[in-house]
Amino acid sequence: MPPYRYDPADARRLLAQAGWRMGSDGLLHKGALAMRLTVSATTDNDVNQRAELVIQSMLQQLGIGIDVKNYPANLLFAQNGPIYTGRYDLEWSQAINGADPDDSGSWNSRFIPPHGANTSWLSDPIVDATTEAAASTFDQAQRRALYQKEAARIRALNPAVFAFWHQSYFGYNSDLKNFKPAAFIADEWNAWQWQI
Repeated sequence: MPPYRYDPADARRLLAQAGWRMGSDGLLHKGALAMRLTVSATTDNDVNQRAELVIQSMLQQLGIGIDVKNYPANLLFAQNGPIYTGRYDLEWSQAINGADPDDSGSWNSRFIPPHGANTSWLSDPIVDATTEAAASTFDQAQRRALYQKEAARIRALNPAVFAFWHQSYFGYNSDLKNFKPAAFIADEWNAWQWQI
């Protein structure tokens, strides 16, 4: 997928087209409604907090007020917490999948809480159909085409903005044998086989 366009002028135009007008308080207003949102992430995570400050700064330039309200992970992701009850505006977190590209748990409407982890609350027939069809076939070419269709649809609907893909790098002594980092499980998964 191509990256999202960064175009503040177009964002201003679209907001104005939707009826939002700049107020004397530096925020956009539509009638009595002010454009003020809350972003939430986990506490005690410097990367999250720095990302929230960047989001806050960038959106403030457009007249969108962003309040930061972070929670401990066990509260943020609790079944009765803000994410799984839908009581949040914006959430900053990591999306983690396993080795299989099936991500229906994150996007298929069957998994909207309390039935799963579709915490964007996305309900779309195209996404549902593609995730179900992809998970129902072993044909890798067909799965690839279906997941590409799903990704394009999610990008068009925009329930989430994917900011970056984290890559890990490892430094280890050249005498260490059998070290095999794993992308989707703990890097120590085969520590019993390590030799030095």
